[in-house]
Amino acid sequence: MSTGDDIKMTEEEAFSYLQDNLHMASAKQRRQANRESFLNEIVVAIHRHLPWHTVKNLNTPQEKRHLPTLEEIKEDMYDGTGGLCYTLNVFCRMLLQALGFEVVYVPSDVRGYKDVHTLLMVRHLTAEGSSHMVDVGSSSPLFRAISFDFEGETSPVYQDSFLRYRFVRQGDSVVQEHATSSDPHAAAEFDGTTSEWFTYLTIHYKRYVGIEFFNDTTRAFYTVVNPDVPFLTSLRCLAFPDNRFICIKDTTLLKENEDGRVEKSYFRSRDEILSAFQLYFPQFPRSMILIAMNDENVSFDFNKQTGG
Repeated sequence: MSTGDDIKMTEEEAFSYLQDNLHMASAKQRRQANRESFLNEIVVAIHRHLPWHTVKNLNTPQEKRHLPTLEEIKEDMYDGTGGLCYTLNVFCRMLLQALGFEVVYVPSDVRGYKDVHTLLMVRHLTAEGSSHMVDVGSSSPLFRAISFDFEGETSPVYQDSFLRYRFVRQGDSVVQEHATSSDPHAAAEFDGTTSEWFTYLTIHYKRYVGIEFFNDTTRAFYTVVNPDVPFLTSLRCLAFPDNRFICIKDTTLLKENEDGRVEKSYFRSRDEILSAFQLYFPQFPRSMILIAMNDENVSFDFNKQTGG
């Protein structure tokens, strides 16, 4: 099925990428043994090695900011720098298509913004007509392909890293809900809810679209400074090395402990932020972080108190 973009990776390139960049050994044998398990391993490896971040956005001068091309996306993923949801999921589709999976784009709504989050549906994975959602770009730990063929209105509850989540049918869409107790930072940022579950995404999983569908809805996140979204106003970088959450968010460090709880601490200087990037995200040169920190729309509060 064509979705308006060409596959930009060969099968040979894809297997080399799995081995050299995602550190997956014996990938060909694993694909042959069990395609679903193989897909889940790829999803986990991307979460581990390709961070979600705003660093490159903030490094790009205003007059040169643009929606990344497929070639630029591929280059960033080979550099190990990752990107925003659009770049991560576009590359994931590129990789999975090269490995023989049938993958289509579907749109989803986030925080009242319609059709802005790029998602993937893997078709015919476990049976003819089956549908599995893959999302490696939402900054949430979805360490598996999620079957949308669940019975009834509500899916099983999943637990990955710190996060408990589930999916609920809503007309022709499926709502991704997070347990508020497991994701309080997102709950506060998204809708301030105090209920047990809150809506994270509304997924239009039956609407297969081409990559060009996202040109207008997504371009603004790369080009327009909006105080309501963090992509050009906040220095953020996160990943899941060893399947545990680590996140630099301006002057805040969020780190998942061995018990699966996310602990918060604060940086007290710009040098501490630079040191944290060197420790947790060494793929970013110091010069990139300095430029991002100096962006006129980014500010740092070094007086935050623990527990605040």
